[in-house]
Amino acid sequence: MTKHLSEQTLDELIRLVYRAAIEPDAWLQVMGSLARSLNSPAASLWTHDFNSSGVTADGGGGEMFRAEGFDPAFLGSFAEHYTQTNVWAKNEENLREGVVVTSEMLYPDHLLGATEFFGDWLRPQDLRHAVGGIVTRKESLGVKISVLRSQRMGEYTDEECDFYGRLIPHFKQACVLNQHLADERRALAAQVSGARWAERSTHLAMLAVTASGVLCHANPRAEAMLRAGRWMAVQNMRLCAIDPNDDAAWHAALRRVVTTRQPSNLRLRQMVNQDGCCMTVVPLEAATNVLTGVQAPLFLCLITEGSRRRVASAVQLIDLFGLTRSEARLARDLAQGFSMDEYAEAESLKRSTVKTHLQRAFAKTGTSNQRELIRLVLALPPVR
Repeated sequence: MTKHLSEQTLDELIRLVYRAAIEPDAWLQVMGSLARSLNSPAASLWTHDFNSSGVTADGGGGEMFRAEGFDPAFLGSFAEHYTQTNVWAKNEENLREGVVVTSEMLYPDHLLGATEFFGDWLRPQDLRHAVGGIVTRKESLGVKISVLRSQRMGEYTDEECDFYGRLIPHFKQACVLNQHLADERRALAAQVSGARWAERSTHLAMLAVTASGVLCHANPRAEAMLRAGRWMAVQNMRLCAIDPNDDAAWHAALRRVVTTRQPSNLRLRQMVNQDGCCMTVVPLEAATNVLTGVQAPLFLCLITEGSRRRVASAVQLIDLFGLTRSEARLARDLAQGFSMDEYAEAESLKRSTVKTHLQRAFAKTGTSNQRELIRLVLALPPVR
């Protein structure tokens, strides 16, 4: 076996492939390493629709289009047009999943030079020969991985084809795991937005994390917040606060919720803006980890700018904390400035009854006094 096709090279590629199974962005590194191991400049992974001869980013296991070593302008034209004129794809309908093929097996090389696909797409990129295969296929969609090189580098050898063939089972497992994780993320997103008010709250950042702080889901608002890096960030897949003091408070709050299964509220301060923001951590129902099959608890983090002062609705408080309607009304009125006596008089209730409602609201929201409860209610963005 040649040096660039050594067992060490194979092991390193397999390690990268299983990293990509969990982190899809790592497929670019896989494509680059695969191309180098086969003495080639370019490699790609995409989902091919055999019915339309088109490229799709939906379904088929990978749900992605990853390419390394191609001219970006040519990648765009391939998806828009040249996938339809790709003569190598015309004979793939009957190929079985997991079969290694070279471009010469799919279309006679002596005829390739006269095709539009070669003249307008391959030749400008100095590409001529390819090796690849269908990694996994479901109905009309197939995930394909291809490696390409120039005419002067020659056709792919049997040794190189065998090397590629040994990788196909690992490619397939990684793509299947990608699909499972994508399904899990979609289910989690639905769970996170299940509350009637949450799905309409465009200014509320919502994140879901595991008990150890690993980020599992972020809605668009939360993604924008993380990119801005004002309060929170992700390091080694775990959610953390930018400020060290905030980070300690965040992890302490998460531990409290993990232990007590009761909500916890904390305030984060942006270093350049002392208004900061408020975070509420709430336990979610356990979700099954597709990698281990084990049910693991998840926790919802709600983040909003501390400057917002309109009061959340009773429906929000009921949905989020499980308050009764009476407890929710009490919490709202206290946040709006009513005293306990004023609320009792307005609702024609005994003060002892109001005090009981308040104690129950403390227990359900994870607060310990009236001030904390009011701060929590004010931190939540109101949705009507």
